[in-house]
Amino acid sequence: MVARDARQAVRSQSPFYQSAKQFLESYVGYDKPFYLAYGFPSDRAMALSEKLGLYETVGHMIEVSWQLGQSSPQASTGKLVEVDEENFSEYQQDIDKLWQAFSTNFKHHFICNRDADYFRWRYLLHPSRKYSIHLAYSRILKKPESLIVLRHDDNKCMLMDMLCRKMDFRSSLAMARQLARENDKSTLVTWSSDVFSNHFCVDQASEKLLPVAIPANSCSPGYPPEKQHDKWWFMPGDTDYL
Repeated sequence: MVARDARQAVRSQSPFYQSAKQFLESYVGYDKPFYLAYGFPSDRAMALSEKLGLYETVGHMIEVSWQLGQSSPQASTGKLVEVDEENFSEYQQDIDKLWQAFSTNFKHHFICNRDADYFRWRYLLHPSRKYSIHLAYSRILKKPESLIVLRHDDNKCMLMDMLCRKMDFRSSLAMARQLARENDKSTLVTWSSDVFSNHFCVDQASEKLLPVAIPANSCSPGYPPEKQHDKWWFMPGDTDYL
């Protein structure tokens, strides 16, 4: 804790600066355990980090939402299954195929690993939150088309994560809205890196800029922040608090 009368006086000799600087210099950058690091600081915290020379802003997060009316069109798909601990091994290979296609489509961006083992660890084995994972297959070719992860709240759903090919992005969002509507939710909401707003802001979506920055390490020698601008793919599942 910091005394109220000292909260505006964070300087280069403060415990905050010293601990952050030591961590970045020891663990992040060239020849370090981690080549890149990311987080979701508030704009206020980011401004302080930039002032102290710890991070640079390379993007922002946005919130995208859809109001779900009863007259909304139904998504067109073939087989749709909910993946859980019991049937995970049956669909593990299909999830990995989607991840391979997704990572190929966005090969010029930074994306955290999203293979099948990750989805099991992040969502199915979460100790306190419950999520639903849905795997959709194409109607004609019977191949995996999209993976959708939802968190169900009182009157809304949060789209936590998704995998699909670029060409299936809009139909995958339509499937997420249909799943939310079938669970009697009035709103579907998600987060995204602002550079991908054109992928999400479709079908009468509402967009709002969040006071959440995307930072890049500027404290220790590593991949240059200027080369990370508008390069990160993030969704709510990349946080550790949603």
